[in-house]
Amino acid sequence: MYSFYFATAIVKICNDAKIKWTDLKDKFRRELQKEPKCRSGDAGGEYKSKWSFFNMMMFVKDSLIPSVMSGNLIEQLQSLTHEVTDNESDIDVMSSSFVEELVLTSI
Repeated sequence: MYSFYFATAIVKICNDAKIKWTDLKDKFRRELQKEPKCRSGDAGGEYKSKWSFFNMMMFVKDSLIPSVMSGNLIEQLQSLTHEVTDNESDIDVMSSSFVEELVLTSI
């Protein structure tokens, strides 16, 4: 009987910890978005957050910033445009409507 209460308490503690962790990450993400994006040549001013845990949560920054995605869609478009230019030289393959048609027909 006590094991049931113990297990229920553990599940509640785990759920509470997940909720708190999610809240911390969300708050950090919002604070990080307030940081101005620096351009090349801009003065390097560091953002000073008023949230007391901002500096402690910096270890999460790398997991929140999306990584550069890669794929083969551009390669497929390039190969399709080369095939078309080889077959029909009078079509303007760089027009946006033609590229949209290529994307739609390849899907």
